[in-house]
Amino acid sequence: MKDGEFERMKDEARSRMSKMYSEAHPETEEEPAADPPRKGGGLLETLLEDKERAMLLALIILLMDENGSMDLILALIYLI
Repeated sequence: MKDGEFERMKDEARSRMSKMYSEAHPETEEEPAADPPRKGGGLLETLLEDKERAMLLALIILLMDENGSMDLILALIYLI
């Protein structure tokens, strides 16, 4: 095998490898997420994100502080 032929075969192998790689891994533009998910948020933070849930939580705390009806407190907890 001549040196020129060997170099040509190496070049062909590189071009085939490059073509196969590009077909296997197409370059696509990924759009970044608009709002990445938050990590480590606690239960209270999750409940306070929604105004209705925050109001229900305030009612539950108020009723528990005033020794309110346990049936009503449990019903409000169910709604959360």
